Amino acid sequence: MKTKERQSVQTQAFDKQSGTPTGEIPEGWEENFFSEVVDVNPKRELRKEAVSKFVSMAGLKEFNKKIQRFTVRKFSSGSKFINGDTLMARITPCLENGKTAFVDILENGEVGCGSTEFIVLCGKDGKSTSQFVYYLTTSPHIREKAIKSMIGTSGRQRVESNVFEKLIVNLPTLAEQHAIAKILSDLDEKIELNHRMNKTLEAIAQAIFKRWFIDFNFPNEKGPPYKDSGGRMVDSEPGEIPVGWAIQQISDCGEVICGKTPPTADKDNYGDDIFFITIPDMRDQAFVIQTERKLSQKGSSLQKKKELPPFAICVSCIATPGLVSLTSDVSHTNQQINSIVCKKDFSPYFMYCTMLGASEEVKSMGLGGTATLNLNAGDFSRMKVLVPDYSTMNLFHENVGPLMARVLENSRENMNLSQIRDSLLPKLMSGRIRVGSENLK
Repeated sequence: MKTKERQSVQTQAFDKQSGTPTGEIPEGWEENFFSEVVDVNPKRELRKEAVSKFVSMAGLKEFNKKIQRFTVRKFSSGSKFINGDTLMARITPCLENGKTAFVDILENGEVGCGSTEFIVLCGKDGKSTSQFVYYLTTSPHIREKAIKSMIGTSGRQRVESNVFEKLIVNLPTLAEQHAIAKILSDLDEKIELNHRMNKTLEAIAQAIFKRWFIDFNFPNEKGPPYKDSGGRMVDSEPGEIPVGWAIQQISDCGEVICGKTPPTADKDNYGDDIFFITIPDMRDQAFVIQTERKLSQKGSSLQKKKELPPFAICVSCIATPGLVSLTSDVSHTNQQINSIVCKKDFSPYFMYCTMLGASEEVKSMGLGGTATLNLNAGDFSRMKVLVPDYSTMNLFHENVGPLMARVLENSRENMNLSQIRDSLLPKLMSGRIRVGSENLK
């Protein structure tokens, strides 16, 4: 950066707690304008009507490095990118919510396309590495500056690309960039590995459930599959079921509890003691292991009858009906969620799999002809489910229990790894924690 230019821009020192800049430059690092060391919206060649992978804003998950999904379509307009680029949401609330991802879904030489609301960033030869640029972009310093720079009408505010022209960053050597990125990417890769493992374990549990309770090929008393071995079936309302099984209401299987929100006017009702589950906390995970908000002991005591033990089954029934999760600890929910606390000898894993399979039914029951989908606790309690004999349900629990226990273990490990990564990120980016090339070994 030229001296004259540097003097025209106010610099700050790095706060040792947050890692945000304050003016001191770590030894061996250089002060630069962001756009001098990072390519902003680099030129990528993709002709009109060319078929390419397309990433929408919905394809990015909050605070997740991986692109979650993409489609294939003809290119007309929008952002263009290659592997190694970073996609940063430029529109509210996607930027504030942490939608930033690293591109690794393309083949060599392939150019992808995406939403017009992405800013594309990549490393600049001899200045910065692509992996480091991703983590730099997700650091508090860059995120906070970008968010504060947003302009436009309320609800449609955007970051202008030229904000990066006057944004100052302190940049380590390429060797230290590699070391920083390796530490953070190793954590992200372990998180992603656990996530994929959980998806596999959950799929195995669902496959066992389908074979046993939909195809009715659970092991009979001698071991072979029940229905394929000529097991006796009897008529029921939904169709034939194994002898000794029954169709019951959910309320026959456990207590149904509709959640409640303690008065928000009293801030003392909220704290850091007890999970308070809302619909966003339930997305894309079997167990709820953390919540955006928590109740205080006072807030919980106001509605003791609404308290849920671990392994209660939460089902969203208003606005976005059909999401299903298990509690991992003592919890409360808001009124958009009905929960099932199973009876003593009733497997929560069986009920969890049952409600996953009933997701579409929950959605259809929640239609109600209104703009907001709503399934009340009474109708939910009267939903009918298939209930096997005790020995078969218990055997299912014994088979699936270890799988779900590993899912919970992996989820908790991911939460801890995410906290470690998020704590290290600003410290590594500010130079408060220094790493060298030996970390690459």
